[in-house]
Amino acid sequence: MKQNKNEKKSIIIGLTGGIGSGKTTVTELLLEKGFPVIDADKISREIMDEPKTGCEVVDCFGENIVDPDGKIDRRKLRKIVFEDESLLKELNKIFHEKIRNRINIDISSLKKDGKSVIFLDAPLLIENKLDKMVDEVWIVFCSIESQIERVMKRDNSSRKEIEQIIKRQMPLDEKLECANLVFKNDGSVLELKEKLESALQSLNERV
Repeated sequence: MKQNKNEKKSIIIGLTGGIGSGKTTVTELLLEKGFPVIDADKISREIMDEPKTGCEVVDCFGENIVDPDGKIDRRKLRKIVFEDESLLKELNKIFHEKIRNRINIDISSLKKDGKSVIFLDAPLLIENKLDKMVDEVWIVFCSIESQIERVMKRDNSSRKEIEQIIKRQMPLDEKLECANLVFKNDGSVLELKEKLESALQSLNERV
């Protein structure tokens, strides 16, 4: 990422992890410590709520994805693109550039505020090539069984549904090849917190 001459040097860290990995817990811990975290999913939701983008989505996928309140039914849209990769590509065409532009704006704003460390929380950081926007990639991961148990408990989803989601995600081995730092999270929240504390201490010595 290009550095403005008038901006203090900042390090941008991309945070990612599969469903049920514990990435959200790490994000919450970072926020508690006062680190700025750009939430790619939140940006995506906000962009979808913009009238112009909403119209683009409805034009592409049809009126049947609109709920009784006139808003896009995100769950129904997810189901449609999950079942058809070509439709997922169409959705990405609508969103990718808009999301990247918003992320760039947020990063620039945080840099101007003098933030030396900025986190970008993005579940599809690597898949959507958002890792090209960051200086380091931190990945939270755990065993598939831990993922399944956590999501079943959290969302009341069936094992089969979760297994299908995991199967559609980028293989963990491929993700780990892109990582600068990994957090194995099959233990307790306290253990994860201790690993994060250690990583932040090391980070503090570098910035």
